[in-house]
Amino acid sequence: MKFINYTNDGRVVVQHAALILSKLDETDTLELHTMDNAIILLKKDMTLVETRDVLQGMVRLARSMTLDALCNSDAEDKTP
Repeated sequence: MKFINYTNDGRVVVQHAALILSKLDETDTLELHTMDNAIILLKKDMTLVETRDVLQGMVRLARSMTLDALCNSDAEDKTP
């Protein structure tokens, strides 16, 4: 499922379904954090529990990405 679309004028539109799944659909203001090759949207004022849940999700994502990178590193090493 693709959740981000680009408009003709280059703006990014986050699909409503993505906001619902991330529980951000009723949030008025989001913080945009950027890093190399990634963007993270967070609720502006999160509770301690919400912050913990986000951190746990980010750790799961980091582990998954690390495993993917390790599994794919053999294929990249053999590419001339």
